[in-house]
Amino acid sequence: QHAAEERINYEAFMKSRNDIKKQNLLKPKMIELSLHDSALLKDNLGILSRLGFEIEEYGKNAFLLRTLPAIFDSYPSDLVEGMLKELSSVEKKALDSIKEERIIKFACRKSIKAGKPLTEKEMQTLIERLDRTAQPFSCPHGRPTLISISLAELERKFKRIV
Repeated sequence: QHAAEERINYEAFMKSRNDIKKQNLLKPKMIELSLHDSALLKDNLGILSRLGFEIEEYGKNAFLLRTLPAIFDSYPSDLVEGMLKELSSVEKKALDSIKEERIIKFACRKSIKAGKPLTEKEMQTLIERLDRTAQPFSCPHGRPTLISISLAELERKFKRIV
C-alpha cells in the first residue's frame, strides 16, 4: 500500500511540478532551527518556493511556514527537518534540479505507511487511483506495487494441491 500510494503521489507531484498548487496554512507554522540548518534553509528558499513552500525569515534562526504544496493534506511534523536532511546530503556543486528531485522523493512521506490497516473502501480507492497512473507496477524507487499470483500457486500455498 505504501509503494502504491507513493507512485500515485509521485506522479501527481510530477504533473503539477510546473504549476505547483499551494495551500495556505490557517496559522503560519513557526520553525526554529540551529545556525547550520538556518543557513541551509536560507540558501534553498528559492527552490522550496518553486516547490510550493512559502517560508519567510522571522528573527534569528526562526522562520514562518505560510504555505505547503497542495499535495500535502496536512503538515507532517518532521517535514522541514526531513527536507533539510535531504538538502544537506546534496553536494554544494549539485544543480537545483538534483535538489528538487531529492525533495520530490521526500513526498513519499505523505504516503500510507506499510502495515496501516485500511478499510475496504480505502483499499478500493487506492487501487482505482493506482490504476490511473502512467506506471502502476512500481513505486518511483522500483519496488513493486502489484504482484500476480496464479490460482495454482495460491492453492499450493493453502495446501489444496501438491
